[in-house]
Amino acid sequence: MKPIAQSLLCIAWAFIASSAAQPGEKAPVLAAWYGLLPPCQKHLHPMYDQPVIDKKKGVGSTYSQTARFDALTDLPRSFRVTLARDPDFKKRFGRDAMKDAPVTTLELGKRAAWVWTDNKKVVVPIGDDKAVLIDVDPYSQGMALVEYAKSLDYDRIEKALTKPPRTDFTPTLRTFDVFKKGDSSLGLYEWAGPASTLEQVGTKEDERFRWTYSLKDGSKVIVLTAGKQIESMTHEAADGKIIELQK
Repeated sequence: MKPIAQSLLCIAWAFIASSAAQPGEKAPVLAAWYGLLPPCQKHLHPMYDQPVIDKKKGVGSTYSQTARFDALTDLPRSFRVTLARDPDFKKRFGRDAMKDAPVTTLELGKRAAWVWTDNKKVVVPIGDDKAVLIDVDPYSQGMALVEYAKSLDYDRIEKALTKPPRTDFTPTLRTFDVFKKGDSSLGLYEWAGPASTLEQVGTKEDERFRWTYSLKDGSKVIVLTAGKQIESMTHEAADGKIIELQK
């Protein structure tokens, strides 16, 4: 890993390791669907906007969430990724609609993406009513949009977008159903949010932390991470009964 990338990754991890939810603090906006947007170049992590559901077209028929990737450089370098479902996408991004647009075609496995000739926008249609839209922020320097588009799992995105986004990010026991041993602790933060308490376990060199999430029902989920990966996860009920969540 290049020194700059490694430094940025350390900054991201340090931010997470130093953050814990404050009493009464509103839950932050997190990923609306789990595990769809990987880091860009391994060190730029998504920052999520509140999901949007357009009820004017029927409940659940039109929805989206945008994530922003910002590079910590002297020059503005950032881009946005929007995951969306909209019945109008076929009209907007179908071959007939795009035949006169300033775009080229990029093959991504079994899918065809539209890449604008100024390299500031990429659209990947997924079926007739779903799409991934990637575009450079206004005033930003150029970004590697095509390379990021190639990193996404469109089958997984298509499956996820069949369901509306979650809009309440308060952690519950079901929040932790998606995790398995070895998953990234950064992914834990993006999906479950900051822990109620975050404690270092052992020496600093071990990079082991205990994340304790206090749930509304009085129970707790306790996650142990080691080397930035999930090592174990348990649920402690209000009566003290402890259940392993990962077999």
